[in-house]
Amino acid sequence: MILIAHRGLTDGADRAFENHPKKIANSLRDGFDCEIDVRYINGEWFLGHDGPDHKISYDFFSNYCN
Repeated sequence: MILIAHRGLTDGADRAFENHPKKIANSLRDGFDCEIDVRYINGEWFLGHDGPDHKISYDFFSNYCN
């Protein structure tokens, strides 16, 4: 069975923490796959559903995506 953390969340909706890099990292560490919202704006990477909420580096992907 594949468990998927929606926007990094594993315990239900929580707008304050969806797409938060730490929640995503914790979900992946706990064995979940993650569906996330990624934006690339003016050469920079962000996570966020309705807007660019969390700026991340490209290294975020190489650290967690395999």
